[in-house]
This record gives sequence, structure tokens and C-alpha cells, in this order.
Amino acid sequence: MREMGDASLGFRGAATAGVIVAAGAGGRFGAATPKQFLELSGRPLVWWAASVLARHPAIRRLVLVLPEGRGVPWSGWPPVSRVVAGGSTRAESVAAGLEVVEEEFVLVHDGVRPWVPQEVVDEVLRATWAFGAAAPVRPVVDALKRVGSEGWIEGEVAREGLHGAQTPQGARTAWLRAALETSRRASTDPPDEAAALRQAGYAVRAVPGSPGNLKVTESGDLEMAARWLAGPELRVGCGFDVHRFDPVRPLVLGGVRLADSGGLAGHSDADVAIHAVLDAILGAAGLGDLGEHFPPDEARWAGVASTELARDVRARIGQLGLEIVHVDLTLVGERPRIARWRKPMQEAIAAALDLEAQRVNVKATSPEGLGALGRAEGLACHAVALLRRVAVP
Repeated sequence: MREMGDASLGFRGAATAGVIVAAGAGGRFGAATPKQFLELSGRPLVWWAASVLARHPAIRRLVLVLPEGRGVPWSGWPPVSRVVAGGSTRAESVAAGLEVVEEEFVLVHDGVRPWVPQEVVDEVLRATWAFGAAAPVRPVVDALKRVGSEGWIEGEVAREGLHGAQTPQGARTAWLRAALETSRRASTDPPDEAAALRQAGYAVRAVPGSPGNLKVTESGDLEMAARWLAGPELRVGCGFDVHRFDPVRPLVLGGVRLADSGGLAGHSDADVAIHAVLDAILGAAGLGDLGEHFPPDEARWAGVASTELARDVRARIGQLGLEIVHVDLTLVGERPRIARWRKPMQEAIAAALDLEAQRVNVKATSPEGLGALGRAEGLACHAVALLRRVAVP
């Protein structure tokens, strides 16, 4: 595979164009109007898709590829540089768009993906500039079945290592032109730009996609897009946990081992901070509580690190189309003093939940000698988690 550069180039301002591919007939959608022209809040889907690239500061030229004879109402449209007629296949349509591209790099985006997050565009750009070609992908989470023509399940397909590709997909313009010409001469029909590039011998870098990068393919997808446009669904959950001290166990708080003894009693590592946080996250997601998912009477959870439980919970809410916005927790007890541990705990919790550290806040308060906590018999934690929906499952 041919490669270029390395990731150290970072986010530089290389000359980049955007091509919006919207020349298909939309047969799977089942509507008389091609799906890219169906309206969402008064504007066609392709308008929303074009707007994503049009507002990115790195995109210098925006080319719109539409069916032959189809124009756009220029009033109120994103700043499209050119409109060109597409072909009968995706590859032909992309090649038509590339004919008017002069920039060194190009991003190709589906005209029916209205909600690609800006950070996905950023990641594709960085990787494209650094390596020459890139595509956003998401791991396949569903069990895969092979279904026969008569509707019976005939076998399974291992999903390990399998990812679903999204757009925009980026490449050196010269690379993509050469790859599409190779496909044309070989009479092949690559499903996307990454496939064409790989078949022509170019290496393509994978970057993380997003569950919110919805592709409108079937009629129900348009309803999902409308729900997303109505605004993000926010959810709040509260969590609480308490453990008594155990002098012979290690003390683990917020994913950090503070001491080899004087810890907390519990079935797992008794990390009262992470337990409260996970209860808050599960509550916001409507998934019950920690004990339902990790029963304290099951041997497999004995002594397990709560950071591992956190990764499991993070995956569960991701499958529901939810993501964590912010977590705030308060430890309640006479000991330990956490001032020196606050930042390491914040970073450990954030890493376990796949968050930026600034999205986790850790603080503590003393019960002022009141009750069992005031007598230093144990340690408690209150937590609040804010989630938002990024995709409709």
C-alpha cells in the first residue's frame, strides 16, 4: 500500500475541497422524490449535508453533484462553488465532481448524511492531510447473520474487526482521481471512495465515526433525522453509594489506588466514587442500577476494578445512542483528604468513560463529625450525570 506523511502534521490548512454526492435515485427509500430532496424542517436533506462542509474553515471549494437536469434554488443555500451532473453510479458521480476540483485534497460526503458532527470532519481532515486518505468508521455491534433468499438464517458472520464506513471520506485529489480511473477501466463499482482507493493500492487511515452521523436510507430514517433536528434529548441521573472501611483492603477511589490498606469493604474493588458515578449514568439512561448489571453475589465480579465496570457501562449507553456530557461527584467522609488525588481521579474516571478530563468534576466534603460517616466508619459518594442522545437506536 502507498502511504504518505505521519500524524504529526496536525490540523494544518492544506487546500481542501468538498464534494457532496447527491445524484442517486433513492430507490430503497420508496418515495417518488429522490430522498436527498425530501424536506427536513423546510429544507432538503442535501442542504443540511452541504451546510456541514460549507461552514468548515478548511473547505475552500464546495461542489454539489446532482442528477442530470436538477438545479438548486440558490437563495438561502450554503456557498456552493459549482453544481455538476452526476452519473449512474457513485463512482461516476464522484469523478464528475472531481473534474472541477483544483485543491490538493478533497472530502467526499453523502448528500443524505445531514448530521455529521464537526469533530468527525476535523478528524478526517487531519488524517487525510497526514496520511493521504482517511475514512470515519464505527465498530459493528450487532450479531451478523447470513440470510438466504427465502428468508431463513443460514449462518453467522464473525464481527470481530468489522466496522461500518461513514462519510466524509478524504483523499489526495490525485489519488482519488487515479483510483476511480482504475475502477472504471476494470469495470468495477466500488461502494465508496475508501474501497476505490484500496483497490488501487492506496492505504486508507480509519478514524472514529459517530453514532450521530445518520445516513437517511429508509423511510424511518427521516423521522429519526427530524427528531434530531428538534434538539438534543438531555437526561440527568443521580447516583449514591456508601461503603464501610476495611483495614485490610487497599483503598481505591476514582480509579486510583491511594493506599495498600485502610480501604473499603465490597465485592469488587469497592470504589465508592466510580460506583456512584455509574449509578448516575445508568439512571440517566433508564438502565436500572449497578447491582442489576453486576450482581454482588456473582463470583466473576469479585475484586474487579471498577474502571472495567465503567467501560462496560459506557459501551451499553453507546448502543442506546447516548453519550456522556458531564459527571459531577462529591465524596462525603472524614478521610481520606483528596486534594492531591483530585486530578488523578478526574483523569482516571474520564479515561474509563472515554471522556475529556474536563467533563469530570471531583470534590469532597466533611460530615463535620455527624453520624457514622462523621465517625470515619465509612465513605459515601453522591454523583450526578448528564447524558444526551446522539442517535436514535
